[in-house]
Amino acid sequence: MIENKNEYVKMDSVEKRHWWYKTLHELVRVNIKSHFHSKKINILDAGCGTGGLLEYLKSNNYVNLSGFDLSADAVEISHNKSLNVKSLNLIDYKDRGEKYDVIISNDTMYFFSLKEQRSILNNFHNSMKNKGIIILNLPSFRAFHGTHDRAVGIQKRFNKKMVRDMVDLSKFEICQKFYWPFLLSPIVLLVRLFQSIKLNFWKKIKIKSDIDMPSSFINNILYKIVGLENKYIKNKPFGSSLLIVLRKKPI
Repeated sequence: MIENKNEYVKMDSVEKRHWWYKTLHELVRVNIKSHFHSKKINILDAGCGTGGLLEYLKSNNYVNLSGFDLSADAVEISHNKSLNVKSLNLIDYKDRGEKYDVIISNDTMYFFSLKEQRSILNNFHNSMKNKGIIILNLPSFRAFHGTHDRAVGIQKRFNKKMVRDMVDLSKFEICQKFYWPFLLSPIVLLVRLFQSIKLNFWKKIKIKSDIDMPSSFINNILYKIVGLENKYIKNKPFGSSLLIVLRKKPI
């Protein structure tokens, strides 16, 4: 989503309410809570966008929060929320002495080559405490490609094999690896298929993401459906996103 201010503004306007963002933020919080009971752990959001996740974690009483993003627009919006966010390219991230219990990097890895992805994860490894965790959310399956991908800069979509190739298993244990949302996948797939058809045959199509707010009624229904599937369906074979939790192996 680099140099696309309109998309950052739209993200900021919906991030607290939209079913997809609300679900992602809850998935992150639940996985943090499953590894750490303290709210005083050090958490870094690497590629934090407009700071919606940091703001959510802050509202849940996490106190040691920081982040960075490449976009000056995103950093400015985060600063307007009084968040500890700075400007930095993910590929330039290096250990600067601060050690983290949790590093989150949602929907960022698609900008980078496999070699760069491994380098980023290894740099995370160097700045993590023992048994610290990394949480990644990745766009999954080429079938879900559409104008949304163009709008936010998605250059590749992932599957579980690509994650295994990306992660150095001598340094990390893969604790969680699941697709989501599953039950809504047919709807998302139809929308993206229609987008792809228009991309191929209608040259004047407007390129924008599909994170516009649905009506409150529809939004609440979608949010509850995904919440129920995350609670009761453990092995989901399909979904437009792939959530990964890695734990640093003790030295």
